[in-house]
Amino acid sequence: MRHGDRKPAAGRVVRAILAVAAWSIATAGLSQRAAGEIEPGIAPEHVVILVNEQSPQSVELGTYYAQKRGIPPENICRLRTTDAEVVSRDDYQEQIAGPVADFLDKRLGQVRVKLPEGELVLMMDRKQIRCLVPMYGMPLKIDGFVSVNEMYKSMAAGVDSELALLPKRGHLLGGAIGNPYFGADAPFNQYLARHMLLVCRLDGPSPEVVRRMIDDALWAEEHGLSGRAYFDVRNITKTGYAEGDRWIREAARLATAAGLPTTLDEKAEVMSIGQTMPQACYYMGWYMEHVGGAIARPGFRFERGAVAYHLHSFSAWTLRSTKERWVGPLLARGAAVSMGAVYEPYLRGTPHLDVFTDRLLKGYTFAEAAYMSQEMLSWTITFVGDPLYRPFAKPFRQPAAEPARQDTAPAAPPQGPVPAPQRP
Repeated sequence: MRHGDRKPAAGRVVRAILAVAAWSIATAGLSQRAAGEIEPGIAPEHVVILVNEQSPQSVELGTYYAQKRGIPPENICRLRTTDAEVVSRDDYQEQIAGPVADFLDKRLGQVRVKLPEGELVLMMDRKQIRCLVPMYGMPLKIDGFVSVNEMYKSMAAGVDSELALLPKRGHLLGGAIGNPYFGADAPFNQYLARHMLLVCRLDGPSPEVVRRMIDDALWAEEHGLSGRAYFDVRNITKTGYAEGDRWIREAARLATAAGLPTTLDEKAEVMSIGQTMPQACYYMGWYMEHVGGAIARPGFRFERGAVAYHLHSFSAWTLRSTKERWVGPLLARGAAVSMGAVYEPYLRGTPHLDVFTDRLLKGYTFAEAAYMSQEMLSWTITFVGDPLYRPFAKPFRQPAAEPARQDTAPAAPPQGPVPAPQRP
């Protein structure tokens, strides 16, 4: 994990300023409201589901999600691309970005006419799409990663983070571009959707895990999220990295203020396997390369609808494993939503966890909270879970009495060598 500052080119700075101005106009007059009173900016009719016809499970899960959420069947975009997690830049453009752009033009009722002076866009209808959902079987990341030190000019990126800028078309590909929705505290709307899209994937170690994620999000919305929140800081003072601790501490404060039973672990190490995390429904911690500590205890399981995130440079390098990295293992252990980096993001390029927690607690959707917390697009972060999920749309349910804690961990079956924690 690097904390290095990003220095976008002048053209990107201009575009970022224009995007922020557009956001300011779009959100003018919108007041902050209490949790449960937020009117989400995305609804089922705003969602397009991306399925890969090369993967039968992708099509099946996309259809299942559409039925469960009431998304119109005509909002399913069928693509033909690799079902591997990595796609080349050329194949991404030809097999994913291009076909999705054409699909959106037809869905929006747009006609694009190329003129010598530029491109003219004729709006024939107002069927607006604001959110894309790549399903299990869609590629996760675009090839091109060379090294951590080269990420600032790399062509590598997360598929989702590139798709988020699809309305702009023609943005520069090296490095990152500012997110016009970052830091907002207002529902996503039609004006912002002219500049960007919210992209969250429904993906994970297996089709069964993805189906359970869909079901758990709906269950938690109906019954209310219940459990305990756990936050694991590093107690770090190193310049540039202390910001990560600050985000997590503030998220813990917000959770406590909202009435969630909250544990803040301040030891430098990740919460050990000798500790327990009973009734975990909300988890944020850092910084270990592969899943470990209390979450790796045999039998550990999150509560239904849980939100779980572990900050690490390559936490979403793969989503197909229940043991490697973090996002896949968190989902395999019962989390409904997670997020992570497919390549090196630098600390500043990861979700600002204080903003993310604040927006979720206010009642925003997972997609809105995620993108309000994410400073950079055309970058490495992927958000995994139902974008329409609102964990705190209903009042939080207090959990049952906490079970007695165990001081030592039960013996675990041999699992082979576990990579040692890596801390910069």
